[in-house]
Amino acid sequence: MLTNLASSSSNRLTSIDALRGFAALVVVFAHVHLFIHPHATVVTNGLANIARSFALTWGYGRTGVFLFFVISGFCIHLRWAKAKAKGLVDKDHKLGFIAFWKRRMWRLYPTYVVVLIIAALVLWIKKDPIIEYHYGWNLIMHFLMLHNISVAWFSMISVPFWTLAVEEQLYLAYFALLWLRRKFGWGVTLSICITGRLAWDLIGWKINNPQYNLLFDLGMPNYWIIWALGAVAVEAYLGIIKLPAWCKKITNALLLLLLACCGDYVLARFYSFNDVSIKSCLLYFVVVPLWGVGFFVLLNAIVDRENEWKIKGLFSSVINNFAKLGIFSYSLYLTHQLIFEHFLVSYRKSFGMNEWAFQWLESFAYPVTAIVLAWGFFQLIERHFMQPVESKIKRAHQ
Repeated sequence: MLTNLASSSSNRLTSIDALRGFAALVVVFAHVHLFIHPHATVVTNGLANIARSFALTWGYGRTGVFLFFVISGFCIHLRWAKAKAKGLVDKDHKLGFIAFWKRRMWRLYPTYVVVLIIAALVLWIKKDPIIEYHYGWNLIMHFLMLHNISVAWFSMISVPFWTLAVEEQLYLAYFALLWLRRKFGWGVTLSICITGRLAWDLIGWKINNPQYNLLFDLGMPNYWIIWALGAVAVEAYLGIIKLPAWCKKITNALLLLLLACCGDYVLARFYSFNDVSIKSCLLYFVVVPLWGVGFFVLLNAIVDRENEWKIKGLFSSVINNFAKLGIFSYSLYLTHQLIFEHFLVSYRKSFGMNEWAFQWLESFAYPVTAIVLAWGFFQLIERHFMQPVESKIKRAHQ
C-alpha cells in the first residue's frame, strides 16, 4: 500500500520522504526520553545508565522539528515553483488564498482533529488534572491552531502539537514571503526573515519574564527563516535559481549540524532555560538558524543527487524504508505521545522486569510499537485525505 501511494504521485521525491521519515523517527526517540524516562527511578545499574545515556543522546532528536520546517517550506513552495519553472507565473497560474487553504485543510486538519478528539477523550476518561484547568478554552485554542500563543495551552493535550500551530501560522506567512520574494528577490526576503527573528528575540529578552520565555521560543517568527530556506531549496532544485556549490555538499551539511549540536550542548550545559543574559540570547539566536542551514544544505545535497543515485542503484533499502516511514510520518507525529504517555506508560510495571530492563524496553520497543500503531492509524484515517481535494470533488460528481 505504501509503495503504491509513493509511486502514484509524480510530485513525490524519495529523498524528501526519506528525510521526513528520518525526522519523525528521531523526534519519536527524543520523546521516549521526554515522556517516559522521567518516570524511571534512579538506579546505579550499569546497563540502566547506558540506556539512559542512549536516551539523552537521542534527546537531540527534537531538532528533527527543524528539519520538518525546512521540508515543509520545500513542499509548500513546490506548486508555485513548478509553475515558475514552466513560465506560467503571471499568466495561467495564480496561487489563490482560498484554494491554497482548501488544499492544506483537507490534507492536514481532519486527521489532526481525529487525534485531538481521541486525546481529549482519553484525558477526560482518566480524569487527568488538566481537564480542570480551563479545559474548554484549551480545546478551542487547539482547534483553532493557536495553542502555541500561551504557555497555559501549548502542552496541555499533546506537546508535539505546538509545531502544528507554528506550521499553520507559517502557511499564513507564506503569502507575505511569496510577495517579498517576487518583489525583492531571495536576498532581501531572507534578510527580512532573519530580522524578524531578531526582533522577536529582542522583544522576549526585553520583557525578561520566565513565564514568557517559552512563549517566544514557540512563536512563528522564530522559525520563519528556517521555513523560507526550504522554499529556496525547491527553486534551486527546479533550476529557477543557482546556489553556491557549498550549499550542496553533504560534508558541509554535516559540519554545520555538528556546530549546531555543539551550540545546543553549550546552551544546555552552561545556561538555564530562564537565563536571559546577552551571551545566552545571542547563542540561542544563532543556534536555531544554524540547524536550519545545516538541514537546508543536507536537503539540497540529497535531492540534487536523487536521480543519479537511483540510476546507479545507490538508494539502499534503508533509505527506501525511511521513505516509506516518511509517507505516514504525519500520523506517527500526531499519535506517538498519546501512545507513549497514556497507553504504554500505564502498563510499564505490569511486566515484572528490572528497572534497567524497562529502560531498554522503552528505548526500543516503545518506538517500534508507536510506528506500528501509527501505520494502522494512517491506513484507517490519514491516507483518505492524501488525495487532493479537487480530485475528490471531481470523483464525487462523476
